[in-house]
Amino acid sequence: MADTQTHKYVAEFVGTYILVLTIGCNVVGGAGDFAVLSIASALMVMIYCYGPVSGGHLNPAVTLAVKCKNDASIDWGTVAMYWVMQLLGGICGAMSYWGLMGDTVNLAPAPGFSWYDAMIVEFLFTFMLATVVVNITDDDNAGREDYGLAIGFVVVAGGYAGGWISGGAFNPAVAFGLDLSSAGKGFGYCVAYWLPQLLAGAMAGWFGKMIRPHAGDLTKDAIVEMVGTFFLVLTVHLNVGGHPSKPYNALSIAASLMCMISAFGDASGAHFNPAVTVAIMAAGRNKIDSSRAGTYMAAQTMGGLLASFAAYSLIGHTVGVGPAPPSSMVHAMAQEFLFTFVLASTVLAVATAEASSLKNLFGLAIGFCVVVGGYACKHSGGHLNPAVSIALDSTNAAFGHGNWGHCLYYTAAQAVGGAAAAATYMVAHPLEYAKGMVRLQDKTYSTFQAI
Repeated sequence: MADTQTHKYVAEFVGTYILVLTIGCNVVGGAGDFAVLSIASALMVMIYCYGPVSGGHLNPAVTLAVKCKNDASIDWGTVAMYWVMQLLGGICGAMSYWGLMGDTVNLAPAPGFSWYDAMIVEFLFTFMLATVVVNITDDDNAGREDYGLAIGFVVVAGGYAGGWISGGAFNPAVAFGLDLSSAGKGFGYCVAYWLPQLLAGAMAGWFGKMIRPHAGDLTKDAIVEMVGTFFLVLTVHLNVGGHPSKPYNALSIAASLMCMISAFGDASGAHFNPAVTVAIMAAGRNKIDSSRAGTYMAAQTMGGLLASFAAYSLIGHTVGVGPAPPSSMVHAMAQEFLFTFVLASTVLAVATAEASSLKNLFGLAIGFCVVVGGYACKHSGGHLNPAVSIALDSTNAAFGHGNWGHCLYYTAAQAVGGAAAAATYMVAHPLEYAKGMVRLQDKTYSTFQAI
């Protein structure tokens, strides 16, 4: 057994080694705002290097998630050996950057945060990471080429959103390597990090098993919409509420949306946005009737509210909704309308059009609409999503110093943007409607199987 698996164990060791080496060299070397992007890129390229060999887990929590998702896919003996090689790779990577850089990275919660704050962050984003892995590598998604991009960019989402609280390990091998190499500065937090990380991995595997195989079940779809919107709004609130002026906020939020769409596009359709649901329903795409649309919107709104409350509980800051002074609400609504139009138009074109040229990169195209609007919307803040606006406004009204109501203006502009995108799509893509109503009614032919 061991002889036939040696190549897999080597792959897990080398991939984890490079990941931890990259972390240390970035942090100790002072890479600053680009450190998280570099680390995410290291994970992405190592997954592409070794995914075909070992699965490219490079993370004990991911290995546990894969085991819990599909018990027959990997035996416990192989799980144990993967863990050993991942931990050994983490240790060697940490010792290597220590030797190269002459310093170590201390694993601990950031000043002002407790061990349980760090545990919550590590649980949430390890769950997000493992969930993307087990869903994008599911048999339903066989042949996908964007798996490394989607998995690696979870680190862009979580590293910027939560790394400033816990350090952003999201991986027991990373936590152990960093903690052991910096034992002179204090040792022991790796144990506190392991518990939420491994629990998150197990729960991600269970969640993936629960929602698949997907068969158009509305309850499952609603749960997926709620979970995906939860992580989107969590990333928004932690970024904007924690460091509002940082230039990477929009990139982190875009990465969160991209990863969730890539993981769940074939399940619920991965709307995660009531304005997108409006656009798809108004354009008559793929069996989205008013009942399903209403359920989706309720689930999206609930997911957003839960996420914003969770983020506030962690950082103690709310995020206000409204035009940035000296802008007016008219300016803010105009931007929300225009850039929600861009987002919804992109969804319709790349994810529902039979003639779409994007087979695997629909998540990237849609997610990066947030990069477009996030940086462009100086007046409004670039929500482009009623679930985001309602969640942030509600938390701010309940725990901050704002009055609830601005989200209604934003939501109206966003919904009209979605509807306008549907109308434009119907005019600009006549061939999609020239195939006959029988085909439209009887077949789902979008990139997303249930969008």
